[in-house]
Amino acid sequence: MHDYIKNVEKCRNKSLEMKDVLFNQRENEKFNMWFEKRFKPFNILEHDSGDVSVFLFDYDFYYDFLNEVKNDEPYYCNGYTYEDLFRDYIVDNYPNLSKKLEYDTESGMFCVYCEDMKTADELALILSNLYKDEDKMIDLIRETKEKYNYDFDIKI
Repeated sequence: MHDYIKNVEKCRNKSLEMKDVLFNQRENEKFNMWFEKRFKPFNILEHDSGDVSVFLFDYDFYYDFLNEVKNDEPYYCNGYTYEDLFRDYIVDNYPNLSKKLEYDTESGMFCVYCEDMKTADELALILSNLYKDEDKMIDLIRETKEKYNYDFDIKI
């Protein structure tokens, strides 16, 4: 850390103290925590390839597509049902954004890829705000079920 501070001082021609570095680090950590909460329950991951994914794990699937409710109990849906809902919503409401996305959903996870962090941030914020709007989500679930003729086999 001491070498880092000396290098920064040399580049800036300015005195930098350890307390300043630690303060900035703490403030940055607070900002990152606040920023990540804005996207919850969605997650963002930057890959070595440069692609960025936005995803939602099955333990965060709060909506039951069978009963059309939001709850904390076990749900009836999977990543593909969420993909149908989210894809249609993005295509209908954000057509320019939808052109930048590639989906790679699995049964236990909704996942979409894009080429840059700015697009991922925008998408995660849109999806997070939508996901937190229970009335809108229930309406979209009904529309999605009707459009794709979902017929859940509840005897499974």
